[in-house]
Amino acid sequence: MIKAVVFDFDDVIRKWNSEETFAIEERYGLPRGSIFEKLSDPTLIQRVTTGAISDEQWRDTVAQQLVEIHGDGARQAVHEWSRRIGDLDTGVINLVRTLRSRFTIALLSNATSRLRSDLAAHDIADDFDYIFSSSEIGISKPDVEVFTYVGRILDVAPEEWLFIDDIAGNVAAANGLGVRSHLFTNLTELVGWLTELTGVDFSLS
Repeated sequence: MIKAVVFDFDDVIRKWNSEETFAIEERYGLPRGSIFEKLSDPTLIQRVTTGAISDEQWRDTVAQQLVEIHGDGARQAVHEWSRRIGDLDTGVINLVRTLRSRFTIALLSNATSRLRSDLAAHDIADDFDYIFSSSEIGISKPDVEVFTYVGRILDVAPEEWLFIDDIAGNVAAANGLGVRSHLFTNLTELVGWLTELTGVDFSLS
């Protein structure tokens, strides 16, 4: 019996418009893609998503690195970029709300210390029974320990919960633990997968 469904956040529930970032870069004279290049530095990402540094420290570090290369305007560019909170996929969040009438619903995100404030800004924090942020747990996906931790807190065996993520490595790690997992690409395929596993046609809910 399936008791819980766990969703990743970014690129499943929340989407980012790259063109908005490119426009910010252009306004401040930064090369296209330079903000994302620094933000996604693997060492920094590992530190901020496991709570070794705060969201603010991460952004400040990126801003300083860009200032050293491109001048003072880069700091304002990062500040402006940081005010963005992304856009919700309304179809997915509606599915989350439909599922919650039948299952425990949780969020599991490789996130910074800003996750909860972003959820509040989108007014969706209360749509989840549990919120698991890697920066609070101190472990990030695809480490199997994060899935073990989630299962323990939810009090479910691996075969009793489902996991949805947009990154293949995270899906593979959860599947390896016995948690049936779906590589998210679009809402239609996700609904079909959930319907197949649960026997409930959520597309009609």
